[in-house]
Amino acid sequence: MASNGAIPPPIPEVSADLKFDGGVKVGWAPVKRRIVNSLKTQGLVGYTDGTIPEPIAPTITVTAPTTTSSAPDATAASTTPTPSSSEPKATAVFSLTPSLDKWTFRNDQAKGIIESHIDDLPSLMPQVDTKSAREVFSELDTEFAKKDGMRKILTERRLRSFVFRENETVEEFFKQLCEIRKEATEAGNSIEDVEFMDMQTSLYTLPPHLSSNTSRSNIPESKIVQELLLLEIVWLKLIARYLRKWPC
Repeated sequence: MASNGAIPPPIPEVSADLKFDGGVKVGWAPVKRRIVNSLKTQGLVGYTDGTIPEPIAPTITVTAPTTTSSAPDATAASTTPTPSSSEPKATAVFSLTPSLDKWTFRNDQAKGIIESHIDDLPSLMPQVDTKSAREVFSELDTEFAKKDGMRKILTERRLRSFVFRENETVEEFFKQLCEIRKEATEAGNSIEDVEFMDMQTSLYTLPPHLSSNTSRSNIPESKIVQELLLLEIVWLKLIARYLRKWPC
């Protein structure tokens, strides 16, 4: 294989909990981002986005011997056809126009990086061994980006509908809330702290005397407004406090 002597970095190991499992527990978007970053560190992105295409196999031509006389000649009789090859010289590890054997090696490296981030890739893509790194990455992205769209909607909906219950502690509530926000963010949602705090003001449970229309009918409207504002202030302070304690 043509080489300039440089040793490419090894394929990184990925922990099981970060591997893509078809979208059951781990979404495609964060895994795709990690795959692309790993490819970038090794100069292999071009093998998945098509900017480093497979080179054409070198052609081999055979040159026939030339003779100047019709008479038999001992030198001509002993001459054999001389093959000549247009095979390119050794190319650098990060070359954008690699030789065929270098391209094959680097393409396999790119596939190895992709597979290291997937839990049992052959089960998701049975014909993976016959595909190039670009084909593998493209098919995964086409198939699972669509599922990520639905996951994005569902996780945001879950976050917006998560309600504090009186039978749980505030700590338990915020721990669960942070986990749900993390899932929503990994699914592709962008939720800033200000929006997050505003979202949560509507998720606390009102006290009985304010949650029932019958009970509220006996309370002056000004007092109801005052109590609701006070509850919102207390709730926002709690949110700010626990966001500092558990950044999420």
